[in-house]
Amino acid sequence: MWILDIVDANLRLSNDGEIAYSEPGIALVEPKQLTFGGEALTKIKLQPDQEQSQFWQRLDQSPVHPSGYAVETQADLVFRQLVAIREQSQLRREDSVWVIVPGNLSNSQIALLYGIAVQAEVHIADFVDRGVAAAANVDIDGPCVFVDIGLHRTVVTQLTVGDDVSRARVSVLSRLGLLSLLNAWIRHAADRFLDSTRFDPRKFANTEQQLFDQLRAFIAGSEETHIVHVEHLGNVRQVELTRAELASAANEHYRGVLTYIDQGCPVLLSEDSAALPGLVDFLSAEGSNCFERGLADAFDALSRLNSSDADNDSRALHVEVSHVKKEHLRTVREPSVLPLATHVLTGSIAYPIGSSLPTRNQGEYSLDFELVNNAHGLVVVPNESANVVVNGKRVVHQTPVRVGDLILASSVEYELIAVQRDG
Repeated sequence: MWILDIVDANLRLSNDGEIAYSEPGIALVEPKQLTFGGEALTKIKLQPDQEQSQFWQRLDQSPVHPSGYAVETQADLVFRQLVAIREQSQLRREDSVWVIVPGNLSNSQIALLYGIAVQAEVHIADFVDRGVAAAANVDIDGPCVFVDIGLHRTVVTQLTVGDDVSRARVSVLSRLGLLSLLNAWIRHAADRFLDSTRFDPRKFANTEQQLFDQLRAFIAGSEETHIVHVEHLGNVRQVELTRAELASAANEHYRGVLTYIDQGCPVLLSEDSAALPGLVDFLSAEGSNCFERGLADAFDALSRLNSSDADNDSRALHVEVSHVKKEHLRTVREPSVLPLATHVLTGSIAYPIGSSLPTRNQGEYSLDFELVNNAHGLVVVPNESANVVVNGKRVVHQTPVRVGDLILASSVEYELIAVQRDG
Protein backbone atom coordinates (compact mmCIF):
# COMPACT_ATOMS: atom_id res chain seq x y z
CA MET A 1 0.00 0.00 0.00
CA TRP A 2 1.30 3.43 -0.99
CA ILE A 3 0.84 6.20 1.60
CA LEU A 4 1.63 9.88 1.08
CA ASP A 5 1.92 11.72 4.40
CA ILE A 6 1.48 15.45 3.87
CA VAL A 7 3.04 17.56 6.60
CA ASP A 8 5.31 20.24 5.21
CA ALA A 9 8.02 19.69 7.84
CA ASN A 10 8.60 16.22 6.35
CA LEU A 11 6.67 15.02 3.30
CA ARG A 12 6.90 11.24 3.12
CA LEU A 13 5.84 8.60 0.64
CA SER A 14 5.98 4.97 1.75
CA ASN A 15 5.19 1.65 0.12
CA ASP A 16 4.29 -1.19 2.51
CA GLY A 17 6.34 0.44 5.26
CA GLU A 18 9.41 1.34 3.18
CA ILE A 19 10.12 5.06 2.85
CA ALA A 20 10.46 6.00 -0.81
CA TYR A 21 10.62 9.78 -0.36
CA SER A 22 11.25 11.99 2.68
CA GLU A 23 11.86 15.71 2.21
CA PRO A 24 10.49 18.95 3.68
CA GLY A 25 7.91 20.87 1.65
CA ILE A 26 10.12 23.80 0.83
CA ALA A 27 11.38 25.20 -2.47
CA LEU A 28 14.04 27.56 -3.72
CA VAL A 29 12.63 29.40 -6.74
CA GLU A 30 15.30 30.85 -9.03
CA PRO A 31 14.96 32.23 -12.58
CA LYS A 32 16.39 29.10 -14.22
CA GLN A 33 16.23 26.50 -11.46
CA LEU A 34 13.75 25.00 -8.99
CA THR A 35 15.04 23.14 -5.94
CA PHE A 36 13.00 21.24 -3.36
CA GLY A 37 13.46 19.68 0.06
CA GLY A 38 16.65 19.45 2.07
CA GLU A 39 18.75 20.98 -0.71
CA ALA A 40 16.57 24.10 -0.59
CA LEU A 41 17.03 24.29 3.19
CA THR A 42 20.80 24.50 2.74
CA LYS A 43 20.28 27.90 1.06
CA ILE A 44 17.43 29.28 3.17
CA LYS A 45 19.64 31.88 4.89
CA LEU A 46 21.75 32.55 1.81
CA GLN A 47 18.84 33.30 -0.55
CA PRO A 48 15.85 34.17 1.67
CA ASP A 49 14.06 36.06 -1.10
CA GLN A 50 13.88 32.92 -3.25
CA GLU A 51 12.67 30.62 -0.44
CA GLN A 52 9.09 29.34 -0.56
CA SER A 53 7.90 27.26 2.38
CA GLN A 54 4.16 27.83 2.77
CA PHE A 55 2.74 26.37 -0.43
CA TRP A 56 1.60 23.09 1.16
CA GLN A 57 -0.30 24.91 3.91
CA ARG A 58 -1.77 27.52 1.58
CA LEU A 59 -2.75 25.10 -1.19
CA ASP A 60 -4.28 27.81 -3.35
CA GLN A 61 -3.75 29.80 -6.54
CA SER A 62 -2.13 32.82 -4.89
CA PRO A 63 0.95 34.10 -6.71
CA VAL A 64 4.55 33.25 -5.86
CA HIS A 65 6.79 36.29 -5.28
CA PRO A 66 9.15 36.40 -6.97
CA SER A 67 7.99 33.95 -9.60
CA GLY A 68 10.61 31.82 -11.26
CA TYR A 69 11.37 28.66 -13.16
CA ALA A 70 8.05 27.06 -14.27
CA VAL A 71 6.06 28.39 -11.32
CA GLU A 72 3.65 31.29 -10.94
CA THR A 73 1.37 30.17 -8.08
CA GLN A 74 1.45 28.18 -4.85
CA ALA A 75 -0.43 25.38 -6.62
CA ASP A 76 2.36 25.24 -9.23
CA LEU A 77 4.86 24.49 -6.46
CA VAL A 78 2.66 21.72 -5.05
CA PHE A 79 2.38 20.23 -8.54
CA ARG A 80 6.14 20.38 -9.14
CA GLN A 81 6.99 18.71 -5.84
CA LEU A 82 4.35 16.02 -6.42
CA VAL A 83 5.96 15.27 -9.78
CA ALA A 84 9.37 15.10 -8.07
CA ILE A 85 7.94 12.70 -5.48
CA ARG A 86 6.53 10.44 -8.19
CA GLU A 87 9.71 10.43 -10.24
CA GLN A 88 12.14 9.93 -7.35
CA SER A 89 10.12 7.15 -5.72
CA GLN A 90 9.40 5.24 -8.94
CA LEU A 91 5.70 5.47 -8.17
CA ARG A 92 3.81 4.14 -11.19
CA ARG A 93 0.87 6.04 -12.62
CA GLU A 94 -1.45 3.08 -11.98
CA ASP A 95 -0.49 2.77 -8.30
CA SER A 96 -3.17 3.96 -5.87
CA VAL A 97 -1.96 6.29 -3.14
CA TRP A 98 -3.71 6.96 0.17
CA VAL A 99 -3.08 10.54 1.26
CA ILE A 100 -2.89 11.57 4.93
CA VAL A 101 -3.64 15.27 5.34
CA PRO A 102 -3.49 17.79 8.23
CA GLY A 103 -6.80 18.37 9.94
CA ASN A 104 -6.99 22.06 9.04
CA LEU A 105 -7.22 21.57 5.26
CA SER A 106 -10.57 22.76 3.89
CA ASN A 107 -12.73 20.84 1.44
CA SER A 108 -11.77 23.29 -1.33
CA GLN A 109 -8.06 22.75 -0.62
CA ILE A 110 -8.48 18.98 -0.72
CA ALA A 111 -10.39 19.28 -4.00
CA LEU A 112 -7.57 21.40 -5.42
CA LEU A 113 -4.99 18.88 -4.18
CA TYR A 114 -6.88 16.09 -5.93
CA GLY A 115 -6.92 18.09 -9.17
CA ILE A 116 -3.19 18.79 -8.88
CA ALA A 117 -2.51 15.09 -8.27
CA VAL A 118 -4.45 14.18 -11.42
CA GLN A 119 -2.26 16.57 -13.42
CA ALA A 120 0.86 15.14 -11.77
CA GLU A 121 -0.32 11.61 -12.71
CA VAL A 122 -0.55 10.52 -9.07
CA HIS A 123 -3.57 8.25 -8.62
CA ILE A 124 -5.23 9.05 -5.28
CA ALA A 125 -7.35 6.41 -3.55
CA ASP A 126 -8.71 8.58 -0.73
CA PHE A 127 -7.81 11.19 1.89
CA VAL A 128 -7.52 10.50 5.62
CA ASP A 129 -7.15 12.96 8.51
CA ARG A 130 -3.69 12.67 10.12
CA GLY A 131 -4.97 12.76 13.67
CA VAL A 132 -7.60 10.10 13.05
CA ALA A 133 -5.02 7.83 11.42
CA ALA A 134 -2.61 8.36 14.32
CA ALA A 135 -5.19 7.37 16.94
CA ALA A 136 -6.62 4.34 15.13
CA ASN A 137 -4.80 1.81 17.31
CA VAL A 138 -3.94 3.84 20.39
CA ASP A 139 -4.65 2.24 23.78
CA ILE A 140 -6.93 5.06 24.91
CA ASP A 141 -10.64 5.42 25.55
CA GLY A 142 -12.05 8.91 25.60
CA PRO A 143 -10.55 12.21 24.44
CA CYS A 144 -6.99 12.72 23.20
CA VAL A 145 -5.19 15.25 21.02
CA PHE A 146 -2.83 14.92 18.07
CA VAL A 147 -0.15 17.64 17.90
CA ASP A 148 1.20 18.09 14.39
CA ILE A 149 4.13 20.54 14.07
CA GLY A 150 4.74 21.87 10.58
CA LEU A 151 7.23 24.34 9.17
CA HIS A 152 5.27 27.45 10.16
CA ARG A 153 2.35 26.36 12.32
CA THR A 154 1.04 23.58 14.51
CA VAL A 155 -2.26 21.80 14.00
CA VAL A 156 -3.88 20.46 17.17
CA THR A 157 -6.61 17.91 16.44
CA GLN A 158 -8.91 16.95 19.28
CA LEU A 159 -10.18 13.39 18.94
CA THR A 160 -12.77 11.15 20.55
CA VAL A 161 -11.77 7.49 20.93
CA GLY A 162 -14.27 4.72 21.56
CA ASP A 163 -15.40 1.98 19.20
CA ASP A 164 -14.41 4.47 16.50
CA VAL A 165 -11.87 7.27 16.34
CA SER A 166 -13.47 10.53 15.23
CA ARG A 167 -12.28 14.08 14.80
CA ALA A 168 -13.94 16.51 17.21
CA ARG A 169 -12.22 19.86 16.62
CA VAL A 170 -9.16 21.31 14.90
CA SER A 171 -7.15 24.32 16.09
CA VAL A 172 -4.16 26.04 14.51
CA LEU A 173 -1.28 27.57 16.46
CA SER A 174 0.57 29.96 14.17
CA ARG A 175 3.38 30.80 16.63
CA LEU A 176 4.79 27.28 16.79
CA GLY A 177 6.56 25.87 13.75
CA LEU A 178 9.82 24.11 13.02
CA LEU A 179 11.34 27.18 11.35
CA SER A 180 10.40 29.47 14.25
CA LEU A 181 11.97 26.95 16.65
CA LEU A 182 15.15 26.83 14.58
CA ASN A 183 15.31 30.63 14.59
CA ALA A 184 14.93 30.63 18.39
CA TRP A 185 17.75 28.11 18.67
CA ILE A 186 19.89 30.19 16.31
CA ARG A 187 19.36 33.21 18.59
CA HIS A 188 20.33 31.12 21.62
CA ALA A 189 23.44 29.75 19.90
CA ALA A 190 24.40 33.24 18.70
CA ASP A 191 24.22 34.50 22.31
CA ARG A 192 26.55 31.69 23.33
CA PHE A 193 28.99 32.64 20.55
CA LEU A 194 28.86 36.28 21.64
CA ASP A 195 29.54 35.34 25.26
CA SER A 196 32.53 33.14 24.48
CA THR A 197 33.99 34.52 21.23
CA ARG A 198 32.47 38.02 20.80
CA PHE A 199 31.35 36.93 17.33
CA ASP A 200 27.73 37.01 16.16
CA PRO A 201 27.16 34.37 13.43
CA ARG A 202 23.90 36.09 12.44
CA LYS A 203 25.80 39.06 10.98
CA PHE A 204 26.71 37.10 7.85
CA ALA A 205 24.43 34.93 5.74
CA ASN A 206 27.11 32.28 5.32
CA THR A 207 27.75 31.80 9.04
CA GLU A 208 24.03 31.90 9.86
CA GLN A 209 23.47 29.17 7.28
CA GLN A 210 26.25 27.09 8.86
CA LEU A 211 24.53 27.47 12.22
CA PHE A 212 21.12 26.59 10.75
CA ASP A 213 22.44 23.42 9.09
CA GLN A 214 24.22 22.16 12.20
CA LEU A 215 21.29 22.85 14.51
CA ARG A 216 18.94 21.04 12.13
CA ALA A 217 21.26 18.01 12.16
CA PHE A 218 21.60 18.17 15.95
CA ILE A 219 17.86 18.08 16.67
CA ALA A 220 17.40 15.24 14.17
CA GLY A 221 19.96 13.11 16.00
CA SER A 222 20.11 11.52 19.43
CA GLU A 223 23.18 13.27 20.89
CA GLU A 224 22.72 15.11 24.18
CA THR A 225 25.55 17.56 23.41
CA HIS A 226 26.99 18.89 20.17
CA ILE A 227 29.92 21.10 19.20
CA VAL A 228 28.66 23.79 16.83
CA HIS A 229 31.29 25.63 14.83
CA VAL A 230 31.27 28.44 12.29
CA GLU A 231 34.01 29.49 9.89
CA HIS A 232 34.49 33.06 8.72
CA LEU A 233 37.52 34.57 6.94
CA GLY A 234 39.63 31.57 7.87
CA ASN A 235 38.74 31.73 11.57
CA VAL A 236 36.83 28.88 13.20
CA ARG A 237 34.81 29.51 16.33
CA GLN A 238 32.85 26.93 18.29
CA VAL A 239 30.59 26.42 21.27
CA GLU A 240 29.12 23.35 22.93
CA LEU A 241 25.32 23.14 23.02
CA THR A 242 23.09 20.71 24.88
CA ARG A 243 19.60 19.47 24.12
CA ALA A 244 18.60 20.75 27.56
CA GLU A 245 19.58 24.28 26.50
CA LEU A 246 17.53 24.02 23.32
CA ALA A 247 14.59 22.65 25.31
CA SER A 248 14.74 25.62 27.67
CA ALA A 249 14.91 28.06 24.73
CA ALA A 250 11.83 26.42 23.16
CA ASN A 251 9.60 26.27 26.24
CA GLU A 252 7.79 29.54 25.51
CA HIS A 253 7.02 28.28 22.01
CA TYR A 254 5.71 24.99 23.38
CA ARG A 255 3.58 26.77 25.97
CA GLY A 256 1.04 27.89 23.38
CA VAL A 257 0.00 24.26 22.78
CA LEU A 258 -1.35 24.04 26.33
CA THR A 259 -4.25 26.32 25.36
CA TYR A 260 -5.70 23.43 23.37
CA ILE A 261 -4.91 20.55 25.74
CA ASP A 262 -6.92 19.81 28.88
CA GLN A 263 -4.68 18.94 31.80
CA GLY A 264 -3.89 15.22 31.80
CA CYS A 265 -5.27 14.64 28.30
CA PRO A 266 -3.16 12.09 26.35
CA VAL A 267 -1.11 13.61 23.54
CA LEU A 268 -0.20 11.86 20.28
CA LEU A 269 2.91 13.10 18.48
CA SER A 270 4.39 12.31 15.10
CA GLU A 271 7.89 10.81 15.13
CA ASP A 272 9.43 14.12 14.05
CA SER A 273 7.57 16.15 16.67
CA ALA A 274 8.42 13.69 19.46
CA ALA A 275 12.13 14.14 18.64
CA LEU A 276 12.10 17.92 19.21
CA PRO A 277 14.24 18.88 22.23
CA GLY A 278 12.18 19.16 25.39
CA LEU A 279 8.70 18.83 23.88
CA VAL A 280 7.86 15.47 25.45
CA ASP A 281 9.33 16.53 28.81
CA PHE A 282 7.33 19.77 28.68
CA LEU A 283 4.02 18.02 27.96
CA SER A 284 4.78 15.27 30.48
CA ALA A 285 5.43 17.87 33.17
CA GLU A 286 1.91 19.16 32.49
CA GLY A 287 0.51 15.69 33.22
CA SER A 288 0.00 14.29 29.71
CA ASN A 289 1.08 10.85 28.56
CA CYS A 290 2.79 11.27 25.18
CA PHE A 291 2.57 8.61 22.47
CA GLU A 292 4.78 8.57 19.40
CA ARG A 293 2.89 7.69 16.23
CA GLY A 294 4.41 6.70 12.90
CA LEU A 295 3.43 5.59 9.43
CA ALA A 296 3.00 2.02 10.69
CA ASP A 297 0.07 3.23 12.79
CA ALA A 298 -1.41 5.01 9.78
CA PHE A 299 -1.03 1.80 7.77
CA ASP A 300 -3.17 0.02 10.38
CA ALA A 301 -5.89 2.63 9.96
CA LEU A 302 -5.86 2.67 6.18
CA SER A 303 -5.91 -1.10 5.89
CA ARG A 304 -9.26 -1.11 7.71
CA LEU A 305 -10.89 1.60 5.62
CA ASN A 306 -13.24 0.60 2.86
CA SER A 307 -11.37 1.45 -0.35
CA SER A 308 -14.17 0.35 -2.64
CA ASP A 309 -14.60 3.88 -3.95
CA ALA A 310 -10.95 4.14 -4.99
CA ASP A 311 -11.97 3.55 -8.60
CA ASN A 312 -14.59 6.29 -8.54
CA ASP A 313 -13.97 9.81 -9.73
CA SER A 314 -14.96 11.36 -6.40
CA ARG A 315 -12.72 11.25 -3.35
CA ALA A 316 -13.64 11.50 0.30
CA LEU A 317 -11.87 12.78 3.41
CA HIS A 318 -12.14 10.21 6.18
CA VAL A 319 -12.49 11.83 9.61
CA GLU A 320 -13.57 8.62 11.34
CA VAL A 321 -12.11 5.12 11.42
CA SER A 322 -12.68 2.00 13.50
CA HIS A 323 -10.60 1.74 16.66
CA VAL A 324 -8.45 -1.31 17.33
CA LYS A 325 -6.15 -1.17 20.35
CA LYS A 326 -2.62 -2.48 20.21
CA GLU A 327 -1.23 -4.39 23.18
CA HIS A 328 2.20 -2.77 22.90
CA LEU A 329 2.37 0.95 22.21
CA ARG A 330 5.47 3.06 21.81
CA THR A 331 4.90 5.32 24.80
CA VAL A 332 7.37 8.16 24.76
CA ARG A 333 6.86 8.94 28.41
CA GLU A 334 4.44 7.71 31.05
CA PRO A 335 5.25 10.18 33.79
CA SER A 336 4.82 9.08 37.35
CA VAL A 337 3.29 11.65 39.63
CA LEU A 338 6.34 12.81 41.54
CA PRO A 339 6.15 15.07 44.58
CA LEU A 340 7.84 18.44 44.35
CA ALA A 341 11.42 18.54 45.60
CA THR A 342 11.59 20.15 49.03
CA HIS A 343 15.17 19.43 50.19
CA VAL A 344 18.70 18.89 48.96
CA LEU A 345 20.47 15.88 50.46
CA THR A 346 24.25 16.04 50.75
CA GLY A 347 26.15 13.61 52.88
CA SER A 348 23.56 12.49 55.42
CA ILE A 349 21.90 15.85 55.96
CA ALA A 350 18.88 17.27 54.10
CA TYR A 351 18.75 21.06 53.64
CA PRO A 352 15.51 22.84 52.68
CA ILE A 353 15.57 24.29 49.18
CA GLY A 354 16.14 28.02 49.50
CA SER A 355 18.55 27.77 52.43
CA SER A 356 22.33 28.01 52.25
CA LEU A 357 23.99 24.77 51.17
CA PRO A 358 27.44 23.60 52.34
CA THR A 359 30.22 23.27 49.78
CA ARG A 360 33.48 21.37 49.92
CA ASN A 361 35.31 21.82 53.27
CA GLN A 362 32.27 23.55 54.76
CA GLY A 363 32.38 26.91 53.07
CA GLU A 364 35.93 27.08 51.76
CA TYR A 365 34.50 27.17 48.23
CA SER A 366 31.54 29.22 47.04
CA LEU A 367 28.52 27.33 45.75
CA ASP A 368 28.62 26.73 41.99
CA PHE A 369 24.88 26.87 41.36
CA GLU A 370 21.51 28.10 42.57
CA LEU A 371 18.18 26.29 42.80
CA VAL A 372 15.35 28.53 41.67
CA ASN A 373 11.59 28.01 41.41
CA ASN A 374 10.19 29.75 38.35
CA ALA A 375 7.18 29.38 36.05
CA HIS A 376 8.55 26.09 34.70
CA GLY A 377 9.18 24.57 38.14
CA LEU A 378 12.49 23.98 39.88
CA VAL A 379 15.63 24.75 37.84
CA VAL A 380 19.33 24.58 38.56
CA VAL A 381 21.21 27.73 37.49
CA PRO A 382 25.02 27.25 37.20
CA ASN A 383 27.21 30.18 38.13
CA GLU A 384 29.43 31.59 35.39
CA SER A 385 32.32 29.24 34.44
CA ALA A 386 31.26 26.69 37.08
CA ASN A 387 31.50 22.97 36.33
CA VAL A 388 28.03 21.72 37.26
CA VAL A 389 26.84 18.23 36.29
CA VAL A 390 23.21 17.07 36.46
CA ASN A 391 22.60 13.33 36.16
CA GLY A 392 26.01 12.82 34.56
CA LYS A 393 25.70 15.66 32.00
CA ARG A 394 27.34 19.03 32.32
CA VAL A 395 24.94 21.98 32.23
CA VAL A 396 25.85 25.57 31.40
CA HIS A 397 22.41 27.19 31.43
CA GLN A 398 19.38 26.85 33.66
CA THR A 399 18.08 23.29 33.50
CA PRO A 400 14.82 21.80 34.89
CA VAL A 401 15.37 19.36 37.77
CA ARG A 402 13.09 17.26 39.94
CA VAL A 403 13.00 14.70 42.73
CA GLY A 404 15.73 12.06 42.35
CA ASP A 405 18.06 14.18 40.20
CA LEU A 406 21.75 14.29 41.20
CA ILE A 407 23.83 17.48 41.01
CA LEU A 408 27.64 17.34 41.19
CA ALA A 409 29.60 20.53 41.81
CA SER A 410 33.10 21.05 43.24
CA SER A 411 33.28 17.32 44.03
CA VAL A 412 30.16 17.58 46.22
CA GLU A 413 27.09 15.54 45.29
CA TYR A 414 23.61 16.88 45.98
CA GLU A 415 20.41 14.84 45.59
CA LEU A 416 16.95 16.40 45.27
CA ILE A 417 14.46 14.76 47.61
CA ALA A 418 10.94 15.36 48.91
CA VAL A 419 10.31 15.31 52.63
CA GLN A 420 6.69 14.41 53.38
CA ARG A 421 5.13 15.71 56.55
CA ASP A 422 2.20 14.04 58.29
CA GLY A 423 -0.96 16.08 58.35
